[in-house]
Amino acid sequence: MRRMREIPRPSFPPRSADVHKGQLGHLLVIGGSVGLSGAPRLAAQAGAAAGAGLVSLLVPAPVRAEVASDPTLMVRGARATAVGTLSWAALAEVSRELVERTAVVLGPGAGRHPGTDALMCRVIAQASQPLVCDADALNAWADASPPAPAPEAPRVFTPHPGEAARLLATTSAEVQTDRPAAALALHARLGGVVVLKGAGTLVTDGAEMHRNPTGNSGLATGGSGDVLAGIIGAFLAQGASPLDAACSAVWLHGCAADELRQGTGERGMSPGALLRQLPRTLASLEG
Repeated sequence: MRRMREIPRPSFPPRSADVHKGQLGHLLVIGGSVGLSGAPRLAAQAGAAAGAGLVSLLVPAPVRAEVASDPTLMVRGARATAVGTLSWAALAEVSRELVERTAVVLGPGAGRHPGTDALMCRVIAQASQPLVCDADALNAWADASPPAPAPEAPRVFTPHPGEAARLLATTSAEVQTDRPAAALALHARLGGVVVLKGAGTLVTDGAEMHRNPTGNSGLATGGSGDVLAGIIGAFLAQGASPLDAACSAVWLHGCAADELRQGTGERGMSPGALLRQLPRTLASLEG
């Protein structure tokens, strides 16, 4: 592997004056559960803020109305387990939703249930679209027995140190002791592109290792990872490669937090404020 490089400031070319939403990708977010309905909504809102032409959500039926309270989102409900997570019985509904979607974010707020875990693993293994595997989709994949082989379709895996430890059957302290080694071990297990979140987030495809120079401790709050997953998904939906999508999204996410810090400080930062900052930060990178 080449030496570690710092993620450079990304730039985004101006859009054509006659571009339409169908040319900018259709992102599908799959997740949510009773008590965790905010996570998929944050991911979807971030996907829209990062330029996806269309964003849809598929969530368990019991939380559909709650998620759909945002009128800008297209939300469908699917069959749920007794604990309010997506059911294995929803596989046909998931398969229908995947048709003609350009990219997928899987796992925000999905919760844990044997049927839900099986559904998450089936989508990771078989969906043909570029896919961001986040949150409880990662936990389901970690617990799969035997582990399914890494899929051929493009994948971006986004563990924080705790999820990384679960995937590697170690501790988060061990992961943090040598983060580059942990990122490479995750790639050896998962394939695709790995985003090991944390201070100095690392992005690797096994051949290259990139460290993010942006971001601050204000991102250490629930929901910021859902925002990042949505940004990565939006860039995938618009045609970026998994490595480029991950690097650009990580840099943008951290830069938005750095700019937001001037007004909120680090302790007062929230995922909602981060979402509102995203368009302004993205605008500064266009042209």
